[in-house]
This record gives sequence, structure tokens and C-alpha cells, in this order.
Amino acid sequence: MTWEELVPGHCLTRITYDLFDWDDVPATAAIMDNVGGAVSLEWEGLPLTRITWSHSPWWEAQGLELGGVVNELARTVDVGFRWPSLIGARLERVGLSWTLSPTPQVWAVNLRFSQDRRLIVALGEVTDRVPALSADNLVVTGCESIARSYWPSNDDGHVTESSAWGTDED
Repeated sequence: MTWEELVPGHCLTRITYDLFDWDDVPATAAIMDNVGGAVSLEWEGLPLTRITWSHSPWWEAQGLELGGVVNELARTVDVGFRWPSLIGARLERVGLSWTLSPTPQVWAVNLRFSQDRRLIVALGEVTDRVPALSADNLVVTGCESIARSYWPSNDDGHVTESSAWGTDED
């Protein structure tokens, strides 16, 4: 599956995270989740969408990819309890945030559902309740203010086009 194949109009039926032994299951009231492996979305009428961090060497690309192999060390956890308003909601728009250098890559995706509900998945990890760029973890949130403020530093040479929220058209 490609980003272009993630087309609006389909209803979300299930959300799971691939977590490792050292990853905590997210709390029901958490604002952001740390996901070590992948975020999987099941839809009515579409194949499973699996969002994970790029498994390319870090010097080649840091970004999100669709698909990827399931890590045998990870456990799959149903996290529908974290996103009850999204289960059954219809996908209306997919917004992508890109790095511009060293190689253009999608680093965050903002999924907009019916009734303006959101699920943002971005490259990074939560440290002390703040998202920070990390090549091998995912940050998941539905909070607009967190997603708009998450704009990774370019200290490591990764210049981003927009925040994890994306552009206002998203």
C-alpha cells in the first residue's frame, strides 16, 4: 500500500500498536503514546494499513513507511480503548508532513476523520511528556496543539516542511 492508496471514505474498524517488552501499554487518559513498533489500522473495504518507522539505515532516510515486516519481538495490543471516537469513524482526509533534507520522506501523517476527529502518527518518541525526533519510534496523538508544536529541530540536518499537524489545508 502507498500513501496515495490510503483513500478517504472508509470507516476505521480497529487500531493496534506493535509494542516491545520495554514499551508500556498506553494509559486511557494519555495525550500521547510512545509506540516502538508500528500502528496498524483496519478499515471497512481497505487492506490493513501498517505505519512504521523506516527500516533504512538512518543515514539514508528517516521517515514513516507503510507496510514493513512484523518484528517477531513485538506484541500486538488492541488500543481501541484509547481511540473510541475513531472506531467506526469515516476517513475524510490524509495529510502528510515531509522532511526536505537530506532525503524527502514522510515523517508525520495526520488522518482526519468525520466530525473533525484526528489521529496523528509521527516519527519520534515522548520524553518527559514532550515529543522529540527519534528514528526508531512513533508518537501517536489526537491533540492539535501537541501536533502543531511538534516541529523537529534541524540540528541533525533534517529540515521539515511543516509540523506534525501538517499544513492548514490538511
